[in-house]
Amino acid sequence: MRPHGHASISLRQPRALGICDRCGFLYNHDRLAWQYEWRGPKLQNIRLLVCTPCMDKPQEQLRTIVLPPDPTTIKDARPEAYASDDNPLSPLGFDATHMFPSPPQFAGANTGNLTLGGGRDAAFNGVTNKRFDYCASLAASVSGLQNFIGKNWAGDVSGITAPSSLAPPVQTHIASGFTMFAPNDRPFYGGGSTAYQFQGSNDGTIYAALYSASTVGTVGEIITVDLAGGARYQYHRVAFNGDGLSPIGIAQLQINVADAAPNDV
Repeated sequence: MRPHGHASISLRQPRALGICDRCGFLYNHDRLAWQYEWRGPKLQNIRLLVCTPCMDKPQEQLRTIVLPPDPTTIKDARPEAYASDDNPLSPLGFDATHMFPSPPQFAGANTGNLTLGGGRDAAFNGVTNKRFDYCASLAASVSGLQNFIGKNWAGDVSGITAPSSLAPPVQTHIASGFTMFAPNDRPFYGGGSTAYQFQGSNDGTIYAALYSASTVGTVGEIITVDLAGGARYQYHRVAFNGDGLSPIGIAQLQINVADAAPNDV
């Protein structure tokens, strides 16, 4: 018996020779083995005869995962109410958790006289791209800076009678800026460019002008303004100037607050 490459040749006990399908070296045929690989849920012969060094372990990532059957259901189950527990609602209409940072557009109560179209809530529902018909709007604007939409951070508790000891806390915030989105098919003001003010108040009656400017008057206009701090207010709103005839609408009003937590007084 004498070696011949990786094979052994014997005149007395002859053994067939074969070439490894991977490395191409010569081996005794009986030293070559079939290569198997995962195909779906079982191993399949891929018809490669290979030597021992070239033999691969079947790749588990090619194996189909067989999931066990679902467990038997529980009759009359009583699961934890995770959705309501994680998202508490206040019957008074204000943020019952007082946890910040939380999106300020979801806090407090929506205020203003732009009640047509989608109503006041449409200006705070997170949808910035929508037609005039779905915006907070008025078909005929009020003359002067009397077309407004905004927030009462403390929530709307009007009509609720409760002892003073149970009254909800009054929340105030420092507005650090705001962004306004016009309808995607009209400008804010049907008459073109118009003056507007970003205002703050602590009683909902007397408002201080925190920023004044004018819209460009283009369809789908977006206005972003950064404010340099200032006082805390319970109410923040944007008021547009109207003429008593032209329509006014706003797709979305986003108010940014500078304070990390609410000020309960």
